[in-house]
Amino acid sequence: MLKYYVLYPYKEGTHFDMDYYKNKHIAWAREALMPLGLVDTSIERGVDGGGHDQPNKYHCMAALIFNNREEMRAAFKNADPDVMKKLGDDVPNYTDVQPIMQIVEVV
Repeated sequence: MLKYYVLYPYKEGTHFDMDYYKNKHIAWAREALMPLGLVDTSIERGVDGGGHDQPNKYHCMAALIFNNREEMRAAFKNADPDVMKKLGDDVPNYTDVQPIMQIVEVV
């Protein structure tokens, strides 16, 4: 199983609209990619930095879950370019931070 993570770092003074992200942005991503091989998604809200009184490191960590790398590549390759552009252009509607992408393999 492969996860394409999109991480939204927390920094003092930044915002992240979780309701918009969950109900609109991820819904559009699921609609676009599920017919092309996306298996599932997960959305996780950062609550603290990993210990007592440590600052939060991420607003949100979301994963697009695929069976394997080949299916992930095929989904992105075959996705409607207009829909993918819409998703990219949508980022300012829910956050003002630059997301970090990370692909991981579940072992």
